[in-house]
Amino acid sequence: KTPQPFDFIFCRNVFIYFNESQIRSIMQDLQKNLNPEGFIFLGISESLHNISVPVKSVGPSIYVKENHSWILEKSSPTKAKAPVSDVQKPIRVLVVDDSPSIHTLMKQVFTPAYGFEIAGHAMNGEEASEFLKKNSVDALTLDIHMPVQDGVEYLRSNFSATHPAVVMVSSVSREDSSLAAQALEMGASDYVEKPALNNLKQRADELRTKVRCSVRAHQGSKGELKNLSLDHSFQSTTQVTDPQTKNRVLLLQGSDRKRVADLINQWKKPSQPGTILFFDTALQGAELIKNQLEREMGVRLKTLDEIGGSDVKPGEVVVGFHSPAIKTVLQSVFSEKWVVTLVCGEVSEEASGLFHSLKTVASGAGKEWNLILEELGNRNAKHGLFDVATEFSPLTGYSYLSDKFFNKK
Repeated sequence: KTPQPFDFIFCRNVFIYFNESQIRSIMQDLQKNLNPEGFIFLGISESLHNISVPVKSVGPSIYVKENHSWILEKSSPTKAKAPVSDVQKPIRVLVVDDSPSIHTLMKQVFTPAYGFEIAGHAMNGEEASEFLKKNSVDALTLDIHMPVQDGVEYLRSNFSATHPAVVMVSSVSREDSSLAAQALEMGASDYVEKPALNNLKQRADELRTKVRCSVRAHQGSKGELKNLSLDHSFQSTTQVTDPQTKNRVLLLQGSDRKRVADLINQWKKPSQPGTILFFDTALQGAELIKNQLEREMGVRLKTLDEIGGSDVKPGEVVVGFHSPAIKTVLQSVFSEKWVVTLVCGEVSEEASGLFHSLKTVASGAGKEWNLILEELGNRNAKHGLFDVATEFSPLTGYSYLSDKFFNKK
């Protein structure tokens, strides 16, 4: 014990060398030497999830004592004001579409009940540009086919690193799918088919999920999630034993494609288990995202249809999307192999329901369930897969945690 407690304790990338019992003992000693208002910082790939110690998480790999003022303010019924980090501001959306009916439907999609606010409406790219000169928004939903200035031309003329996140909401035929591809190349984060009255519930959930993820990914690209060079320096590629008996399943949105590019390159090796990239979208959107990812990475990725239901082999990266086929493939994978599911950001209700059912499949086959959610702070508790998660980790910790699980098997 030190003569005076510390305000900050950095114990980064140390616990990876210890078991749970040792980690519990070390953390008990550390917190005894921590100022009541102090902070303990672990490595970005380390987590105290399911380890009983008297500390609470207040951010990715950041912990405080249970009686810390932040914790007391959160639990106090008489608190006057929540910490700034806990204030959930609504996501302000500008809807850009030449169809009045789409604007009407969007009012039903982006409501305060789901954490959104319609900031304004524009009928074409020029109106959107004029609106943004006087107003601030977090995201745009952008149609492609519009008079005066279409969506592609708008992006070509206006998109930059400081521009709000953009999700394309359009109906694109195979003949002009190149326009949607151009939009992705020019800065759009993701693509969603236009909603209609007969599919509004499903499309609404997909739209909200993709806009949330796009805003978060876009904020990260502007610097809020960078400066992780120290954490990257601790990463290493581990030889996984018997990779043919194991698979990774990565559940993600189109806006996550750039964030996972480094991971995919790490896994495209014979020493690594095969990987299924499950894009949380329907067929047409998945095809566009897959093609854009291939262009950005300079690689060719197979689809589940191309491998015809056969095993995803070591070092192989295969793309899937919402369809009856992927349900069949994943049921087979989770019943026959050791699987680690890595979940980027948030997911749709459809994906959440599927993975809840897959836990039942894995349990019935005697396979240990391992699902890692990306660390989202306070938003983790509202995640559709929170109740079936086994770990929480920033993106940089995924490879280490999955390798650790695989090598226990």
